[in-house]
Amino acid sequence: MNILHIAPSVRIGGVGSLLAGLLPRLDRERFRCEVLAEADPAGPGANRRALEAAGIPVRPIPPRVGNLRENLRAVDAALCAGSYDAVHLHLEEWSALYALLARRRGVPARIVHAHLAGVRLPFRFTARRLARPAALALLRGFMRREATHRAACSADAGRWLFGDAPFTTLPNAVDTARFGFSADVRRRTRAALGLGEAFTVGCAARFDQQKNLPFLLALFAELRRREPDALLLLAGDGEEGPALRAEAGRLGIAGAVRFLGAREDVPALLQAMDAFALPTRYEGFGIALLEAQAAGLPCFAPDGAVPREAAVTGLLRLLPPGLSAAGWAGEILAAKGLPRRCRAEEVEAAGCGAETAARRLEALYERCRAERGRGL
Repeated sequence: MNILHIAPSVRIGGVGSLLAGLLPRLDRERFRCEVLAEADPAGPGANRRALEAAGIPVRPIPPRVGNLRENLRAVDAALCAGSYDAVHLHLEEWSALYALLARRRGVPARIVHAHLAGVRLPFRFTARRLARPAALALLRGFMRREATHRAACSADAGRWLFGDAPFTTLPNAVDTARFGFSADVRRRTRAALGLGEAFTVGCAARFDQQKNLPFLLALFAELRRREPDALLLLAGDGEEGPALRAEAGRLGIAGAVRFLGAREDVPALLQAMDAFALPTRYEGFGIALLEAQAAGLPCFAPDGAVPREAAVTGLLRLLPPGLSAAGWAGEILAAKGLPRRCRAEEVEAAGCGAETAARRLEALYERCRAERGRGL
């Protein structure tokens, strides 16, 4: 079965990490995958290398934002050149357009996969905020007609994208062998970063409006008032990077915040942290929270913005919506000194290990194959 995945990118985090973790684990005698994704300006990263090392081609396409026509032309050309039994689409509501292209090019199975829930735009995106419900309703109409199968990483994500249409839940997953806690890795990584004995809060995320990192800086400033030697590690990059650095300076915490850039050693960085905080505005599931829980980290995220399915261990604390920065700081400091141990087995037991997720994905593809045989 030939399957074409179309994704926004294969960078570290999100859909890129999910594909890199799952596709190499599929039975390649039965399922032959390819990936179309926007090119990473920084060049091929770890996820692309992992996919290509497993024999899964990753082909760049023009970015969709600001260049939709060229993006669609590139996808259409790939559909014409290939012979695909299925397309697996990871582009939220925009997947409707690619499903339409795939149907016109004779692809029988068209899977739309929801990865986000409850998307909220900040005030400065007023025009987009007003236009989004109408656009979403229009694209949902396309999806009802063009998608043959619907999948979602959580119930919240499925309801957000598909409304009352049926969908299959495919919980996000991580390679727990890479993220399980190691005291030795923790010692070496903390020494390399010069953390000493400082209480260290961390976050690995894109620097964009979704992740709400200005609030993370604000809560860390509150935390520093009570724990003056505390440090904050921020692994990631994005459009808000310069503004975040400026905000750290304005809050007087620039010397205590380590901007580490986009990193491929996130598993080791998680070992070095003492707590993981993600004050995100919305998530479909939150792969970063799975990774942090596997590493045995106390985790903090907003209730309602993160689905409760993400709490696969007792380590994830979902804090009340609207809790102040000082309230967050108090919750995080309450976790100081908790004994650290590997929680990878708990993540696996919750069905969020990569091998289990790969078998679920194979079952979905087998269903597509069987239904195609009945004239899908």
